[in-house]
Amino acid sequence: MNLSLSRVLRSIARNCPKTRLAVMVHEAYMPFVNWKFAIMTTWQRLQFRQICRAAHMLFFSVAQRAEKHRHLFPGKPMFYLPVGSNIPLMPTAREQSRQLLGLTDDVVVLGVFGTFHPERLFGHIKRAAEAVAASKRKVMVLYLGPHGDPVRSALAGVRCLSEGRLDGADISRRLAAVDIFLAPYEDGISTRRTTMMVGLQHGLPTVATRGYNTDRLLLDADGSAFLLAGVQDVGGFCRQVLRLLDDAELRRRIARGGQELFEADFSWPVIAGRLIAQLNDYKEPSNENRLARVGA
Repeated sequence: MNLSLSRVLRSIARNCPKTRLAVMVHEAYMPFVNWKFAIMTTWQRLQFRQICRAAHMLFFSVAQRAEKHRHLFPGKPMFYLPVGSNIPLMPTAREQSRQLLGLTDDVVVLGVFGTFHPERLFGHIKRAAEAVAASKRKVMVLYLGPHGDPVRSALAGVRCLSEGRLDGADISRRLAAVDIFLAPYEDGISTRRTTMMVGLQHGLPTVATRGYNTDRLLLDADGSAFLLAGVQDVGGFCRQVLRLLDDAELRRRIARGGQELFEADFSWPVIAGRLIAQLNDYKEPSNENRLARVGA
């Protein structure tokens, strides 16, 4: 909650008329999923509208959200701009990474990166690890993030390795040990998920969920850059993991396709280039639209 932000933005626009303001919307407001979020979303929705109305142009990290909110800001330029990876890529051999972690070659490593959050479906991760164990394979979940204790609790009964908070380079080196990267989210993967982008960046065969926030670009890449299962289809999620483990050529193809998708659409030079081009293409709204914006 920042009650001053929209007022400051309006003041900038008023006192510095040659300055143009662009706002990037990563998360607009919380959904109505529980009483706590229902309270938060009331002031978040108001704040969202006020901030966006003060801006000259808007960027959304999920394409559907740009379309969903377009009617609220008539005449205002709105663009889709995805996120990239939030860690560097440190090329590391699989053997070197496993030696660092004390892992033998016969252990199937399921990689998970990020925070412990209700949107991340740790139940899917646990079931996937149990399915791998049931196939007579050794399995371990490598959790890279700051919340080792709650993650171990959520994965009770599953072998889990967590070293706590690490810097980006150390995370990258450990990801080289991963056989399959898991990205199950309750709203599906989307182009605002930096943690999912990390898996693609590192060329890891990835299994993720498909949901209401999954962008068309990602839906079209299902089967070539990663494998998807419906959010509610836990069994399907587990089958996709086993499918990758059973087919080495599919793993290589998915890993290569994911990395190619990342380089083409989600690397920072590509994202920055789009941002700069869209900023440079900005045109002042017509008098009618300018009046509508001021009146709002």
